[in-house]
Amino acid sequence: MTTRTVTLPSTLTGTIYVAFRHHDVTDQFVVDVDNVTVTST
Repeated sequence: MTTRTVTLPSTLTGTIYVAFRHHDVTDQFVVDVDNVTVTST
């Protein structure tokens, strides 16, 4: 399992989009994404 944390600046406003990229691979046509958490403080 890979854990990633991204901290966004508090000056961001409006709609924020989250994308999951699948690149630089061969013969892997499926991406399984599970246990995604988005939090705000």
